[in-house]
Amino acid sequence: MWQAFLLQMQETFPSLFRFYFRSYCPNFQPVLTKEEEERIFAEYHYTGATTNIHPLLSSLINYTHPVKFSGFDVAEGNNLHFHMSSFSESTGLGYLKQCAPEFVNYNKRQLSRIYPKGARVDSSNFLPQIFWNAGCQMVALNFQTPDVYMQLNMGKFEYNAGSGYLLKPDFMRRPDRTFDPFSESPVDGVIAAHCSVRVISGQFLTDRKVGTYVEVEMYGLPTDTIRKEHRTKVIAANGLNPVYAEAPFVFRKVVLPELAVLRFAVYDENGKQLGQRILPLDGLQAGYRHISLRSDTNQTMVLSPTLFVHIVIKTYVPDELSGLVDALADPRAYLSEQKKRQEALAHMGVDDSDIVEVPAKTNAAKSKILQKTNGSAANLLNEKENPPSSARSDGNLTSTGSSKLNNEATPAPVDKFKSITAGASWKRPLARGTRADGPHHNTHLSAPPDSRKISSESTISAQFSSSMRRASMRKQDDKLQVEPIEVDDLKKDKLFAKLLKKFQKESEELKKKHQKQRDSIQKQQVCVRGFARCCGFS
Repeated sequence: MWQAFLLQMQETFPSLFRFYFRSYCPNFQPVLTKEEEERIFAEYHYTGATTNIHPLLSSLINYTHPVKFSGFDVAEGNNLHFHMSSFSESTGLGYLKQCAPEFVNYNKRQLSRIYPKGARVDSSNFLPQIFWNAGCQMVALNFQTPDVYMQLNMGKFEYNAGSGYLLKPDFMRRPDRTFDPFSESPVDGVIAAHCSVRVISGQFLTDRKVGTYVEVEMYGLPTDTIRKEHRTKVIAANGLNPVYAEAPFVFRKVVLPELAVLRFAVYDENGKQLGQRILPLDGLQAGYRHISLRSDTNQTMVLSPTLFVHIVIKTYVPDELSGLVDALADPRAYLSEQKKRQEALAHMGVDDSDIVEVPAKTNAAKSKILQKTNGSAANLLNEKENPPSSARSDGNLTSTGSSKLNNEATPAPVDKFKSITAGASWKRPLARGTRADGPHHNTHLSAPPDSRKISSESTISAQFSSSMRRASMRKQDDKLQVEPIEVDDLKKDKLFAKLLKKFQKESEELKKKHQKQRDSIQKQQVCVRGFARCCGFS
């Protein structure tokens, strides 16, 4: 390759070729004369901001061609990818303010360089993240000033092993995509992130006995950038192992995680920085992590200080869809209303066998059912205060009323309280604590084989009545009377049988445990006795 280059250079610039070998090969003959050197410099013309560039260096630069920026339309019309333009900090901000999407498209095609404005005589720096968001490839900073912005630059490019090259996101490279760096909505094809950071403690932050605190910041798009908001409390007089145990710092919505970085900074109580670390968000791993801190110049420190944090990174979910996502993540926590009611009734002691399945009502009939249910509660109160002539003082129907309902093929619309005991004449198991020949013929509710399905409000009332009957307690003549429960009826109860089985199982386990401990103690005693006999003890 070099031979072809030298041959081409000899044919194109013969005088320059001889000058090259004279400069780098002193023994090369023939040597250019002084007149030939003057003629070479006179023939060479360089147009640009600087004119003191060596001709040989200028001839070797063939990757980019610096040109004066004439506008985004002109650059798009020329479509020359090797043209590079430089912008001052102020000029670049002006183009971002006026036409940010055009600036992004320009950087898709060719290179741009941003340098600090001339007014920064103190060698201060500007925020490079602003121009990284627009896709600018070369953002020049004052390396002699290790401020926050310089730390941000070194921390970002440390991600790719310090190679100085980071690939821009896909939508900032494809010509068929449009991107606005000031957008607040998620970019098409990019999933927004949700990040939370909990600072737990610090280790070896400083060898001085001073108070310390931690700041957590995020840099990215303008909508993602959060500065000077998340800060821990000051732990006084502890620079060795302070424990912060703060609530998590939440970055609720990160529109573009690929451009976002997290900054951890530790300060003493006087505001002096003790250590810092810049980490790209897409390079973090969730969980409990130890973060090694760096100095102002991004160098490792003598004490190797670290921060112990807990990081949570997940997909951002809008508020209106959070319920759906939680239901998909944990279906058991979001059971239907019917399932919740069934569990509530089971908690109150109602068996599933006591519940009659009824057809689901439509949305149009829900309000009507609610009104009926509310009306039935009022009727129950009225009948309790003023019982009808066909009912006893305790609210149970007489056998006459029961037989009347039994003779009807289809139950007529009767009072809600009567509908509870509408099936009193059908064959059902007796309630616990009652007898067939007793004065109170209380029974379980069960539908006959040929009956129609009972309405939902009747079922609710029946469940309430059943739970009340399970108590086997009645109030008569202002005196509390408790009826005895037969042993045979108690053994038939499902809940009692379940508890009895559980008790027997626990009893067996306890006996086995005691027997195991007893065998172990006996074995130890045998060993002790044998050892005593061997030693001659009686």
